[in-house]
Amino acid sequence: MWRWVSVAVAVLLSAVCALPASAAPPDAPTACRVDRPDGLWPGDYVNDWDTNLHHGLNSDWTKQVRPIGTVKALMIFVDFSDAPASAANPNQGGRDWRVPQSYWDFLEPSVEMFKQASNGRFTLDVDLAPQWHRMPEPSTTYGMTRATFSIANQKAYARKAVQAADPDVNFAGYDLVYIMPPRNATQIAFSPELNLYSDQIVADGTVVKNGATYGQDMFTWGPKIVNHETGHAISLPESYNGSGTGATHLWVGGWDLMGNILGHAPEFMSWNKWKLGWLDDPDFGCLASDGSAEYTLSPVSLPPDGGVTKKGVVVRTSPTTAVVAELRAPVGLDATTTATPGASRMCDWGVLLYRIDVTVLNSYGSIKVLDAMPGSTGGGCSGDVDIATLGRGQGDGPSKFVDTQTGTTFEVLSIEDGVSALLKVTRAATRITATPGAPLSVGVAGAQNNAPAGATYEWAFGDGTTGTGATATHAYAAAGRYSVTLTVRDGDKVLGTASETVTAYAPVSGTVTVQTSPAVAGERTTVRANASGQDITFEVRRRGVSVAKQVVALDGQGRASFSYSSAVAATDTVTACVDASATCGTGEVEWWFRPGGSAELWDGETLAGWSAVGAGSFSRNYMNALATSAGTTSANPGVLWYSARKFKDFELSVDYRVAAAGNNGGVLLRFPAPASVADADSGYQVAILDNGAAGVRTGAITQERGTVTSFAPSSATNFKPTREWNTLKIRAVGRHLEVFLNGVLVSEYHDAVRNGGEGYIGLENAVNNVMYRNVRVQEVVGGEVGGTVPATLALSVGSASFPAFVPGVERDYTATTSAVVTSTAADATLSVSEPGRLTNGAFSLAEPLRVALSKSAWTGPTSNEVVDVTFRQLIKSTDPLRTGSYSRTLTFTLSTTNP
Repeated sequence: MWRWVSVAVAVLLSAVCALPASAAPPDAPTACRVDRPDGLWPGDYVNDWDTNLHHGLNSDWTKQVRPIGTVKALMIFVDFSDAPASAANPNQGGRDWRVPQSYWDFLEPSVEMFKQASNGRFTLDVDLAPQWHRMPEPSTTYGMTRATFSIANQKAYARKAVQAADPDVNFAGYDLVYIMPPRNATQIAFSPELNLYSDQIVADGTVVKNGATYGQDMFTWGPKIVNHETGHAISLPESYNGSGTGATHLWVGGWDLMGNILGHAPEFMSWNKWKLGWLDDPDFGCLASDGSAEYTLSPVSLPPDGGVTKKGVVVRTSPTTAVVAELRAPVGLDATTTATPGASRMCDWGVLLYRIDVTVLNSYGSIKVLDAMPGSTGGGCSGDVDIATLGRGQGDGPSKFVDTQTGTTFEVLSIEDGVSALLKVTRAATRITATPGAPLSVGVAGAQNNAPAGATYEWAFGDGTTGTGATATHAYAAAGRYSVTLTVRDGDKVLGTASETVTAYAPVSGTVTVQTSPAVAGERTTVRANASGQDITFEVRRRGVSVAKQVVALDGQGRASFSYSSAVAATDTVTACVDASATCGTGEVEWWFRPGGSAELWDGETLAGWSAVGAGSFSRNYMNALATSAGTTSANPGVLWYSARKFKDFELSVDYRVAAAGNNGGVLLRFPAPASVADADSGYQVAILDNGAAGVRTGAITQERGTVTSFAPSSATNFKPTREWNTLKIRAVGRHLEVFLNGVLVSEYHDAVRNGGEGYIGLENAVNNVMYRNVRVQEVVGGEVGGTVPATLALSVGSASFPAFVPGVERDYTATTSAVVTSTAADATLSVSEPGRLTNGAFSLAEPLRVALSKSAWTGPTSNEVVDVTFRQLIKSTDPLRTGSYSRTLTFTLSTTNP
């Protein structure tokens, strides 16, 4: 078999320059302590409520109670003429609410929570004064509903409660006082903390100044109301939004007990634990100066290990502000909780970032989560910042986050769910942003944290010239990479310096050529480009979605290569653009599915290889999952099916997640190409319905619609709590179907003969908020296995160009390119036609063109082998040269005598 390929010579130029790296050691944790300055503000956000609560680490233990060791609390019980305790329900929720002890039995789990959160350093010891004390006025007179509440009303209510109990109760020796009304006292509606630092109450020689006045909302919040309200007594401010503008849980969502009491992650943030003395200085990493450092984080909910791993990394950004990173994971107090309406998992886990500002008033945002996944909601999690972490924990959070306000970069280098995360933090109080402009021109912008209005910005552009101003544009005399230095001053004082390597690009000339080749899904392929310039930006797009992007420096011959992989069979468009310009070349990569092999069916980004039928829709969501939406039902569902090919015998693994136990989904298999959902139903369905009866429960083999059929019920009881991922493994071989849920065999059917025992694979959309991911198939092949390889000779050759010929100067010029050879033959030969002479119209060069190949013969097959092609042209000092371009078309031939 003989094949030939002909190419013409073209231009090829490039240059490469390496970028410098920098690093800096970490600082001592004490350098990252942020205290509230004295006299910063006189009161709090409500008139006459001077709680003295702030997020500085310098809690005032003369006012608040230090939560170290055992803290004594006293609970007193008061009732009213219009709400006597004797009229409370004697059997509500299994408790007799006429009896004082029932109230503490309901709240007592809060003690264990404090022990866990404090790492055993704090014990809340609550004594009961177990009798009801009658208040002097009806409950309606105290103004303790949300509509009538005021601090003055609370103080008056607390004073009269203490006075009513004082004849029978000794208040001496107690740090906290809790005031409890009966459950039928609906006019005592909610449970604010009690802070009496002025207008104090004295009983039995003890100043009653910290505690809580409980009300009806405690039965909504549960025992955690004690942890939250006592949190104020031990110096923690509110983390929810009390400003009156915006969502209630705008600042931290459900990430801190001082925010949403019923949040998905009911721990105390590590900064709060440091403030309370539940964590120590060695438990924190610190960057108080510019540079980079790496730390291993362990989950906040696990006990500290003496600083071997960190519970938080603090970046000091000013005397009164900091940014904190901590690892949250479903362990300890953040683990799965069992509560009405059922067990649930935290919405997200990974590296959580938040900002501290001690100049902000209590509840006005002195602590704010930095959302690494803005706009991410769903799956039963409606709060925006509830899904916010770095590091691909529960959510598909990015590995890198830049806080543009402070110039701090956080990068998760690795993460092990529930165990640890390796975090790199870079602090840059002084920083440079560079943007390529017109040819040879670069724009720069400087920033300095907390710079005064009169700060000056001085630039050294790396070519011997300087400039001033917060922004500047500089034109370089020549293309290249330059080290730009910024110095920021306040008068004679240097506030900071920073350096950045910038690239000045020459005017773009010539074209960009791209070389690609077919590839096997699950493996890697290399894309090559040739161009004239300094950098090539490769971008891979699949169904219009960018799935990979990288900037690569061109080598000395104007060549660059980029390798990437695809988990699925798909067609990718690769674009290569030179020097951040619109001068680009394109190519296509065809990924094919290896028959008899294993592969992902979903690439985690696009719907390449998939088609949809029926109602509703599937889309990729914040968890890197296929999420169902658009209001489908079991009677009117949709199906997303893998249309790239059929499967006969296989093992299929699918992860699924539901937002509620009644969410309905399923995996469909062995059905014909569907024109409707009914066609998909003509195969077999493995059900997803965690609270269903055996015939339709998760793992059951069924037909859900049409002629409803239960082929095999499910014995599953091992599905995981809501919002946690489960794994279905389905083995379909011949007539036999077996279904495993989380590693346990839950159903099997041994007469699966529908559709000849083969067909397509699909995912059901029968309700919103079902998610699927990690859809993997392994074909099971028995007996003789074989395949054919078509006879193939393939050759591609890049273009090349010599530098400009200089008349009157003797020189041997060189140009290079590469050929890519694929041959399935037993031997092959690469040859080139007679080079002859380069011509310019009627004029020819005196000396012949010479061509050399790095390899020209093969004794066996080869695929995508790169052969270097070198062109040489001698120009003597007496050779006549005509103005213009010399060129010649050469023919390269790949041939074989043994195909």
